[in-house]
Amino acid sequence: MEKLKNFIWNRSPQDAYRNPYEYKAQEQFVREAFKVLDAIKIQFEKFNRIFTRDDVSLEKAIWMLQLDATDSLIGCLELLVTKKHKVAGRLIRDTVEVLDLSAYFSIENEKSKNSLKKWYRNEVIPNREYRDFVKTNISLEKAEELKLVYSQLSKFNHRTYKSLAYGYILGKDNKLVYDGFSNSNSLIYPGVISMYYSLLANMIQLLAYEAIERKLLKKEVVENIWEESIEEEPINRKYITPEEVFKNFISKKTSNDKVKNSY
Repeated sequence: MEKLKNFIWNRSPQDAYRNPYEYKAQEQFVREAFKVLDAIKIQFEKFNRIFTRDDVSLEKAIWMLQLDATDSLIGCLELLVTKKHKVAGRLIRDTVEVLDLSAYFSIENEKSKNSLKKWYRNEVIPNREYRDFVKTNISLEKAEELKLVYSQLSKFNHRTYKSLAYGYILGKDNKLVYDGFSNSNSLIYPGVISMYYSLLANMIQLLAYEAIERKLLKKEVVENIWEESIEEEPINRKYITPEEVFKNFISKKTSNDKVKNSY
């Protein structure tokens, strides 16, 4: 299954921003992403009319949170298709927080149970509570990794200089030109859209993983969604940097040397 994915699904945001002109591969990714998200949402629809208004169960909370995450990712994808990238970062940040909240409630220790009760009372549960659990029960390294993810994505929500600067290009004499004044998409730098596709690809895979981990969907159901959504022939990468050419050369050379040494 993994080998059928085109490289957009596993591309780093940095690489996507620097090398954005893989339009055909991105178009294939968009088709596949819509199929995956729509199929997941159809599965979630089966829980309609299962839970009551006064139900305060863990299962209901997980369903509502993951359904919200799915809708956010569908909305994000629709915005990127039309080159409306400025809200996309906020939706991605929302998705991370929602999925982490779902994971936190699933722990079912005393603190997370109390947090779930507060959530049903319409109180805000800070994402630091989940990070604190990870720090104490999993590892400091994982907690720091989560902290970094939140820190980077929160810049889109808090509108830092660099997050806003993605909406501008440089004109003559380094003068800023806002890409939202034109009636066309010609001013939007392709690297911005490409970068967001990379982030979105990661979020969709995380959503699928979390649906299984939180026992909302069975593993075989999610695997079937991937199988039916991913196109048989991936569109290969057309543009490659000199650094990647050298890296591929070294990788092939190392592999060939191992084969020679095995005789």
